[in-house]
Amino acid sequence: MSAYLVHVKSAEKLRNADGFFGKSDPYVRLHLNGTSDKFTTKIIANDLNPKWDECFLIVPGNTGAVPSLACTVWDSDKGIVVDGSDDFLGGHEFNLAEQVGETNGWREMRAVLNGHKAKGFLNLAVKRYCALSITLDSARKLRNADGMFGKSDPFARLVGLVEEAGGSKAQWGTTKVVKNQLNPVWGESFTIDVLHRMSRGGRLRRLQIAVKDYDGPGTFSSAKEDDLGTANVPWRELFSAEPRRTTLGLKFKGSEKGSVNVAITPAAPPGAASTKPQAAGERLSAAEERVRELEAAVRIKELEERLSRSVSPVSQRQSAEDLQQDPQQARIRALEEQLAAASMGSSPPQQLYPAVAPQPTYAPAPMPQPTYAPAPVPQPYYPPAPPAPALLSVRVPAGYGPGMQIIVRTPAGQQVPVQIPQGVFQGMEFRVQVS
Repeated sequence: MSAYLVHVKSAEKLRNADGFFGKSDPYVRLHLNGTSDKFTTKIIANDLNPKWDECFLIVPGNTGAVPSLACTVWDSDKGIVVDGSDDFLGGHEFNLAEQVGETNGWREMRAVLNGHKAKGFLNLAVKRYCALSITLDSARKLRNADGMFGKSDPFARLVGLVEEAGGSKAQWGTTKVVKNQLNPVWGESFTIDVLHRMSRGGRLRRLQIAVKDYDGPGTFSSAKEDDLGTANVPWRELFSAEPRRTTLGLKFKGSEKGSVNVAITPAAPPGAASTKPQAAGERLSAAEERVRELEAAVRIKELEERLSRSVSPVSQRQSAEDLQQDPQQARIRALEEQLAAASMGSSPPQQLYPAVAPQPTYAPAPMPQPTYAPAPVPQPYYPPAPPAPALLSVRVPAGYGPGMQIIVRTPAGQQVPVQIPQGVFQGMEFRVQVS
């Protein structure tokens, strides 16, 4: 089943329908041809250049009707005594399938508003809907909610997009809890398919990444979850046509407190065939490898900080084969040896990285030389010659004389105006060429 995303961004230069009472309070109503569903944006008060930045899931269904979407802008008169009916500010209707075409990316639109007394423009973007996978990689510099008792025990939760019964936000997944860490690494992936939960479409809410501090049994806090920060995922980042990684700032009580790193991978649109199937085991291996790299990076940073203070390290050893194959683990081993030497008062080893066996080099294979077919010789074009003019004999009718104009019929049946030459009078003949 095909579905589409419509991003209602803003409008410009709208008509002021409120006159002396202020400015219009515009909102947008979306109606799909062949359905009774109507979706609306929020109302922007007293603004002729409103910015909504809202996204809608539009599902044409299987009726066979043309997926024509009507977007109309209205002035809300809610609560006004003078006129309780909303005023029409303009509209634009278009075919979703034709607008999107064969591409999976966003298509920008600057629609001219039409209709009675309409004025201004409506800025939209549309794309074909597809499900996605979002990976919560890690977070950095989180707020410490545990104070003198240690560090936060963070986890992350994906909520939003769909409003459940009772007004609650839909939950898409929760990561594990990382104990006593302000730079946690999760590396967990979750699938998000809005169409599965909103089969008839509708207005989408923001997808939020909520980072929490877990205060489980054995803590002094009365609350089991302390807020560490929340990040809203922008529409274009979330529903991108290509895989991407991004870093989002976490907001806590109006200010930024840390950040979260995410990776977003779109799935194939509904009905599209997958060009590169991937087994579940392969996806799991890639996720495990990413977690391993991030954990090693955090471990290296901790060891470097301990080395600067010359404190005893935590014992952690790898086999010689592992150290030779993994430079990150080799770096961890070297830093631990330096810390051990510093704690015993001896000089640290000079070699920070173990010797790595030289890698074989290969000469590049010769590139095949391209062959070019001779360009075709253009053939000259000769336009057809114009028809030769006809020579007609014309007799001057009664009542006509030199300088006057008469109408002559050609052999082809055309009527041509001809001027009588000087010296030719009534009853005389003269010759004239006509084309």
